[in-house]
Amino acid sequence: MEVWVENLFALHLNDAFFYVWTYDDKVTRNIKESKIYSAKLENLSSGKWKHINIELKCKGKYLELGPHMVGSGHFRYRNLSLSLKS
Repeated sequence: MEVWVENLFALHLNDAFFYVWTYDDKVTRNIKESKIYSAKLENLSSGKWKHINIELKCKGKYLELGPHMVGSGHFRYRNLSLSLKS
């Protein structure tokens, strides 16, 4: 995927921009594993697109993922694709 952040230094509370959760039960959805991606740790820059490739070996049966933001800010995403391997 590619991610763009308007102003990295204006993000409030934290700089999380993407999450992955896994769980085994669709009803209770008790999270077995979680991963939250940080704009600063992924080296995003204000006003620039950055290509990010994420490869995971998931522990749970079910996977939930997507854009994430806490507080105020402005992110854009493009070319998001998902491939599952057995």
